[in-house]
Amino acid sequence: MYLNYHEEELFKLLNNIIKENGINTSIFVVGGWVRNKILNIPSNNDIDLVLDNITGKEFSKYFTTAKYIHEIKTNPDKSKNLETICIKIEIEDKIFDLDLCHFRKECYEKFNSRIPTIKKANINEDALRRDFTINSLYYNINKKTVIDVTGFGLCHIKSKYISTPIDPSITLFEDPLRGLRALRFHCQLNFNINTQIINVLSLKDYHDILNNKVSKERIGMEIVKMLKTSNYKKGIILMNNINLTECIFNKNMLITNDIIELFNELDKKNLANLENILALWLWDFYPQTKYILMDKLKLSKKISSKVDKLQKLGRNFQKFDDYTDIGICIQKSNDPYYKRKSIWIDSAIISNTYDKIYNCVEKQQLHNFWNMEPYFNGNELQKEFNLQPGKIIKGLINEQYCYRIKYPNCNIKEVTNHLKIYLENYYLL
Repeated sequence: MYLNYHEEELFKLLNNIIKENGINTSIFVVGGWVRNKILNIPSNNDIDLVLDNITGKEFSKYFTTAKYIHEIKTNPDKSKNLETICIKIEIEDKIFDLDLCHFRKECYEKFNSRIPTIKKANINEDALRRDFTINSLYYNINKKTVIDVTGFGLCHIKSKYISTPIDPSITLFEDPLRGLRALRFHCQLNFNINTQIINVLSLKDYHDILNNKVSKERIGMEIVKMLKTSNYKKGIILMNNINLTECIFNKNMLITNDIIELFNELDKKNLANLENILALWLWDFYPQTKYILMDKLKLSKKISSKVDKLQKLGRNFQKFDDYTDIGICIQKSNDPYYKRKSIWIDSAIISNTYDKIYNCVEKQQLHNFWNMEPYFNGNELQKEFNLQPGKIIKGLINEQYCYRIKYPNCNIKEVTNHLKIYLENYYLL
């Protein structure tokens, strides 16, 4: 297994700590780092370490070069059952985030209990408590060997298969978040999920314990990670098929072939970002989508508001056929936080109105209309036409846009004359 220079240096440091302090222990890397190395997927610098006969807290005392050491206490209410020591350490110009634990097993007094009893264990017992066989591989940093404790980890990686080390009903009910992790790996790694796991994920009892035992923040984090993969559609479809969407959002979504085609269109145009995917997936939740995302997934107001804006604009595109109304919608589609500064293309795809909207844009030359400034702003209108602040000013600004939609090549003189006529009619009424 190939290690880069910084990983080699990190593991040398860890082995030196053991030798120089006469510590009788072995250190193993476990989890995603090992899995990704075997898959030749670039690994990040987050590494999970386990020790065979000393706690992470005891071992951390020997780190004299660490930039940061922090202890994470157990929090069963949020499905955080293992006390962990987090160490941030710098190897030349590279920062590693290390999580240290010792081999352990979890014993639950009751089947649905949130609070396990943690006991010291050996490597076999430690492997059986982990989420999936592909994450139950141990790399011995001293011997530089991979240990496949369950006997299935390596072959499941080769066959692209997600399975639990023990009965999935036990593994998933002990920590329900593992079910969402299975969905994420299904999308992220393009692995198939064991049928028994899917059967458990379909159970109402599992849905109940997921909602009762796991925090909304952690559920939201896993959903977001899944949606940020290239195979996000597989996860959405599976979630709907096993009623997990209804479990999390209290409402299921019918994923038709037409909706899949819209997802494909987002992919083709390289627009499959988190907000667009959420806006299309949860289209029927409008106008409550923003509040549902903030409540059920604890997403930020910025992300939730963007989804709301996409859906609102898309619904206007569905409602309007007049090119003036469509142009005004495009003018209001600017988004300073978006790299293209306008979301009209995104909303048109999501609302399945792209052909209609694009034809209007082409005909009326509205490609950059979202970024167009009015010839007269509010203060200039008051001065030009001797007006007081009020609704009339807003109406004049809007009328400028309407006129320029109808006559893309108009000049300021023509707009001024049109506004004079508009004002005459306004006061006549």
